[in-house]
Amino acid sequence: MPEITDPEEMVPLALTINGRLHRLLVEPRWTLLFVLRERLGITGTKAGCERGEC
Repeated sequence: MPEITDPEEMVPLALTINGRLHRLLVEPRWTLLFVLRERLGITGTKAGCERGEC
């Protein structure tokens, strides 16, 4: 997913993962999978069919 250029479009997000708090700004269209893998480097979660019709 491409980066956005307007920081005002970003949304604050706080996630607790494995007991550790992560606070970051995310684009509203990003999926949780994208945030976990691409922003936090937590790669254990994998994408399935990505359509909901598996």
